Amino acid sequence: MIRLGFSEFIRNMKRNMLIIIQMVAVYVIALFTVSAFVEQYRLLGGISDVFDDTGLVIINSMAFKDEMLNRDELEDMLVSVDTIEIPYNFKLNKNGYSIKVTSCNSKNISYRPELVKGEWCEDATHEEGVINAVISEDMPFAKEIGDIVEIDGFTFKITGFVGNNEMIYGTTSRFKYTEANYLSFYEPLSEMTDVNGGLIIVSYEDLQKYHQDKLCFPSYWSMLLIIDFADDITDEEIEYNMKQITERYGYTQGEDMVLTDEMYEYSWRLIMLKIMPMLMLLAVIIIVLIVSLVISGTINVLYERRNYGIYFICGNNWKNTFKFSLVNWTIMAVASIALAVGVCVFIYSKNLIKGLILSFTGIHILAILGITVAMLLFAVFIPYIKLRRIQPVSILKENDK
Repeated sequence: MIRLGFSEFIRNMKRNMLIIIQMVAVYVIALFTVSAFVEQYRLLGGISDVFDDTGLVIINSMAFKDEMLNRDELEDMLVSVDTIEIPYNFKLNKNGYSIKVTSCNSKNISYRPELVKGEWCEDATHEEGVINAVISEDMPFAKEIGDIVEIDGFTFKITGFVGNNEMIYGTTSRFKYTEANYLSFYEPLSEMTDVNGGLIIVSYEDLQKYHQDKLCFPSYWSMLLIIDFADDITDEEIEYNMKQITERYGYTQGEDMVLTDEMYEYSWRLIMLKIMPMLMLLAVIIIVLIVSLVISGTINVLYERRNYGIYFICGNNWKNTFKFSLVNWTIMAVASIALAVGVCVFIYSKNLIKGLILSFTGIHILAILGITVAMLLFAVFIPYIKLRRIQPVSILKENDK
C-alpha cells in the first residue's frame, strides 16, 4: 500500500509541486503566527499568577512618599488579597561601571528570559554564601560559567548568560496608565540605556537568604508593586482596599495606583492585534489551498483512472485504492512540513524579516497536525466520492477503446 502510494506521488510530481509550494506557504505562516502568539503569551502568562482582571498596580515611588509600602502591613490591612508581588531592582558599582541587579519571586513570576548558555539562576546548584546569577552578554567582566564576582558586598556566581534581545521583568521605571498592558512590566534588555555595566538577574532565594538585612531599604525595591485580589472579590472590598492604601500611604487612584481590569482586557486585545495580520494572511492562503487541493484531487483521480482499473483487476478494491491515495497526500504533507521548517529557520537565522519570532513548542505541533489533518480531509474527500461512483467495468471499457 505504501509502495503504490509512493509510486503515485512520483508519477504526479509535476502536478504535486504546485500544491507542495502552497502547503509550504501555509506551514511557514502558521509556524511564525504560532511563534508570535507563544512569545506574547509567554510574557503575559509569565505574570499571570499576579496579573489578571482583579488586582491593583502601584507605582512604588517611595522616594516621594513619607513612608515606604510594607508588605506585611498591607497583608494585614487589606481584604481578599491573594498575592503581593514586589521585585527587587537596584544598582551596584564596580570599577566605574553601573550595574543593574534584579530579582523576583519565582512563586509569583514564572517568566524566564531565554538563555544563550548556562542554567537559570534558580535551577543551578546553590552554594553557601553565594548568590546564583544570570548576566547579560555585554557584561565587562565574568565571562565564563562558574565565575565568582564580588560587587559592593554581594558575592555572585555566574550560572548563565541572557541575550540582549530578551525582555526583562521588574526593571522598568516607565509606566503610563493610559497605555498600560502586560508589556508595561517588562523592559527590553537592549534598551536599558542607563546600564553601561550590564544586567544581573539573581536568585530570589539566595538574595533573601544572604542579604535580608539590606532588602528592607526602599532603594532595593522595584518601582512597580502588584496586588492580586481574590477572583471573587466584591466592588465594595476593592473600594475599601483602595481607601485603606490612600489613607495609610497617600497613594491615589489614577495618579500612582490603578486597577488591572482594563489593563488586562487591553493586554489580550493587544496580543490579538499583534498576530491578526498574519492570521488574515494565513486564512486567505488556506482558502486558496483548499480550492487547489480539491481541484488537484479531482484531476488526480481522472489521471489515475486507468491505473485504478488495473489495480482492481489484480484484486484491489476501492477501499484500498483510497488508502494508497491517502499515502500519496500524506507524503506531500510530510515533504511540505520538512521544507517549511527549513524555510522558517533560514528566514529567522538570516533575519530576512525583522520582528519575526520563531520557536518550536507543543502548540506548534498541535497547530501543524490540525492544519495537516484538515488539508488531508479536503484533499481526499471529493476523490473518495468520485471513486465510489466509478464502476470498474466502465474503466475497463474505456481502456479497450
